[in-house]
Amino acid sequence: MKAILPSGQEVSPEPCGMLFYGTHKVGIEEAFRSGIPLKGNDWRLLEHVLQTPHNGHNALSAFRGTTMLANINPTLGQGAIHWAEEGGWVYEIGPMKGWNPEKLLEGQVQVAGRFKGAPHIIELETSVPARIAPHQIYKAGLVVESAGCLVVREWKFNPNYPTP
Repeated sequence: MKAILPSGQEVSPEPCGMLFYGTHKVGIEEAFRSGIPLKGNDWRLLEHVLQTPHNGHNALSAFRGTTMLANINPTLGQGAIHWAEEGGWVYEIGPMKGWNPEKLLEGQVQVAGRFKGAPHIIELETSVPARIAPHQIYKAGLVVESAGCLVVREWKFNPNYPTP
């Protein structure tokens, strides 16, 4: 699997360590039993970052957005915790291989006749393959609201995660 840049160049993933993914669509029981499902087979990185819509969401993307921290910027609502929303789940996954959209899309995005960098650079996203197997999920935490902020108070470790 390789990401496809706007130029048509195909890029292999690179090791990126442990990452966080947040969602309100996949509960802990399903994630620990079956993993996070495949979404689509579109490996175009820019279309993923732009969340090019299909049926109201980016259903065809072969990527999932992850972050190195569960909560990057509480004020701006960035990071896996905010993607999960209150009542959703944050999963720590990995070690993974993925793509850095900010780095890879630099100079690849045409806007008003000029080439610029990746949109949404402040998200600090690492794009990984959408299908995340159950044994790749290290732990999960329920997102709750506390004093006006979204937090994970307790982590549950996945019994299917391999131990060293």
